[in-house]
Amino acid sequence: MTFRPIAFASLLFFPAVGLICGCSGASSGSGSGGGGGTPTNPATVTTLTVSPNPANVGANIVLTATTSASSGAPTGNITFLDGATTLGTVALSGSTASFSISTLAAGSHTLTASYAGATGFAASTSTAVILTINQLPPVATMTALTVSPNPATAGANIALTAATSATTGTPTGTITFLDGATTLGTAALSGGAASFTVSTLAVGNHSLTASYSGATGFTASTSAAVALVVQSATPPLTITAHGTFSFATANQTIAGFGGAEAFYANYLDSHPNKSQIYSALFDPTNGLGLTFLRVQNSYYAYTGSNAATFDVDTPLVVAQANAAHGSPLTIVMSSWTPPASIKSNGSTIGGTLNMVNGDYNYNGFAQFWYDSLIAYASLGVNPSYISIQNEPDFTATYVSCRFNPTEATYNGANYAGYGLAFDAVYKQLQTLTSPPMMIGPETFSAVNFIDMAAQIPTSEVSAYAHHLYNVSSTSPNPDTGLPALTNLNAAYPTQLKFETEYYSSPGFNNAWDIHNALTVADDNAYFYWGLAWPSTLANGQASDQEGVLYIDDPSTPSSWAFPQGWSYNDSYYALKHFSYFIRPGYVRYNATVDNTDERISVYQSTDKKNTVIVAMNVSSTATDGLALNLSNIVYSNSTVYRSTFSTPIATGERWANLGAFTSTGISLPPQSVVTIVLTN
Repeated sequence: MTFRPIAFASLLFFPAVGLICGCSGASSGSGSGGGGGTPTNPATVTTLTVSPNPANVGANIVLTATTSASSGAPTGNITFLDGATTLGTVALSGSTASFSISTLAAGSHTLTASYAGATGFAASTSTAVILTINQLPPVATMTALTVSPNPATAGANIALTAATSATTGTPTGTITFLDGATTLGTAALSGGAASFTVSTLAVGNHSLTASYSGATGFTASTSAAVALVVQSATPPLTITAHGTFSFATANQTIAGFGGAEAFYANYLDSHPNKSQIYSALFDPTNGLGLTFLRVQNSYYAYTGSNAATFDVDTPLVVAQANAAHGSPLTIVMSSWTPPASIKSNGSTIGGTLNMVNGDYNYNGFAQFWYDSLIAYASLGVNPSYISIQNEPDFTATYVSCRFNPTEATYNGANYAGYGLAFDAVYKQLQTLTSPPMMIGPETFSAVNFIDMAAQIPTSEVSAYAHHLYNVSSTSPNPDTGLPALTNLNAAYPTQLKFETEYYSSPGFNNAWDIHNALTVADDNAYFYWGLAWPSTLANGQASDQEGVLYIDDPSTPSSWAFPQGWSYNDSYYALKHFSYFIRPGYVRYNATVDNTDERISVYQSTDKKNTVIVAMNVSSTATDGLALNLSNIVYSNSTVYRSTFSTPIATGERWANLGAFTSTGISLPPQSVVTIVLTN
């Protein structure tokens, strides 16, 4: 009875506590003591979202957990799991936690988010989310091998460098270097490249390849074989030619090198390996480093239905060429024909301008150009230069339009006058906000150039343009065209001059043609005709050399001649000996050589820190030793690159790095070109 007052007091106090605990459910206390236990943490709910789902191998997967409670904001850590495997732990922030991962393997993954709990909050685990990781089909790769020096002397260190590229991504894995079927060594790719050095190759001929093993996401590939000649101790080079240089008087300033993608732009635009092709053409490090791109004005085909679709390929080609180059190219646009509606024969092939009220329709021609430039601008194509008519002196069986220098009879025929057409277009285009510069006359032959160019108002022309057909293509010796080039330069000695189209076969002759255009015509720019062009193949390359690259039809990969659907022609390397190191702004100076088999030219940067010498042996039989007098050139480093076109492209020497220039001279095999780079 003594304790009844205490029990009564207890009944007065503890029921209130019991009411508070009862609000949290059945877990209000512990034991049988009726309210003397410790309260349990409130329940929490954790949810998990996964994005993207499904995803591809290598994709960045974001796991986001959200933890909530009936009251308050939970704190603590979330552990993300793949089955029983912990992927990572992240602290909650504002009730959420996120974790990213890109290394999950292909297959199905059961992902959960586990909240560890914290003071005042119970632990909880999310419902499992099933994530599917898809394995992408492997990307095709292309492996190229360079061998330097080549030829080499027995016992010398020979560097084998493999470059493996893919349409997307950078391949990883291993390169195996082979001499025929014999493994020389292996090396891991790093940044798409692997190198191996060997000094034990025996004297004789070797066929070297680089074999890429493939890796997750990338197919295996093997390079084309590189023929290496290992020679015994080389006897002293017999010098048969001496080159000298004078920097007293500057000749022309080089504006750059380029080429046209005018008729097979659709092949390039839709090719699955187009990124490789664009890099080979425009990349300043891995390609030709071209700075000009010539395109066709296709507005003549516009029917008035949709201005955005009259030329779907050129805008894409321009954009992707700019991207490969790393900066905007100089775009030159030429017209092959105006619309048939303003042609004398009602056709885009042949004919001249039609007549309106007894006069040639120059106004209609000018309006065509005005409308076309506005239409191309809407597609993102804004040429820096335009040529009103490609080869106005040539009657073609394809889209074309004839002009005479004037309306008078010329070579027995009457056509609209080129000078009058040029003037009409120029005046019409001055009403544009930013009119392009105009070049002309882009004659088929340098022989007809002077008559046509004389009719262009000098105040309206920014550069005189010509082609080289019927100049050197009538003979296997490009020097037959020298008189026409001499006359051209004599007529316009100080004006800007562009050689805007030419190709020649065999490929070596293109180097010879470029040399003549730069040293005799004093051309400031040289454009090759086709950049990527399908052709009949012979001996591993295009028989006609119409493009610097051979390209297969992208729509029929099963019939491709080459694994990647494209390949190099000899003309590519002929152009590279000039375009790769002679940059816009370089100045040509005088160079002489005392052997009639040799041709030599020299170019220098404005700061005199870079000098480029291009020499070639035009003989088809003789091997010459070339010595160079470099006493008036300041340099600290040198590199020599050589191509020997008298050997097959598949196994011969192309753009081989011979190392530094030495006073012993350079060997020039038959039909070879060397580029010597001197830097200070």
